[in-house]
Amino acid sequence: MEKEKFILRTKTIKLSDKIKIILDTDTVWLIENIGFPEKMIGILIVFIEPIIKNNYVIFGYSTYYNVIQYGIDINSTNVVIWNDNQKKASSFVNSSMKHFLLASYSYETFIRRLIAHKSLGAYYDNSDSGGNFEKYACLLEDIIKDIDERAAKEGAWHSLIEEKKLGVI
Repeated sequence: MEKEKFILRTKTIKLSDKIKIILDTDTVWLIENIGFPEKMIGILIVFIEPIIKNNYVIFGYSTYYNVIQYGIDINSTNVVIWNDNQKKASSFVNSSMKHFLLASYSYETFIRRLIAHKSLGAYYDNSDSGGNFEKYACLLEDIIKDIDERAAKEGAWHSLIEEKKLGVI
């Protein structure tokens, strides 16, 4: 049997000199050479020419329920998201671009390898317990915590984990 290939799809972006000066060299290298994950927790990101808005470098948006912008906080290098109607970031995602890439790759692996192959049993089932979604959520929490402890405790990844623990998603 041939082993299934898995690649995290990314989008590299050539940054302007103005933005390169603002961001640290590791973040610039990651953006230009490895790129941004094309999805954030399963939601496709529409990439734009990075712009500076307030204290953020905006690199994309999605329109899942409403317009969500994706950016990097210039002061902290945190990856953040926010509703288009808000002036500042509303949700922490990761502590850095490196953590964002690692967490995104790990999440895609988690979905494709563990849940899809029912490694811990069926995610949902017809038993009295309703399934193994809480086991999967605890495992995802441990994975994200190993990558970026803050992300497992607050923000977008934390919200996803809590929803998985409840079996909502």
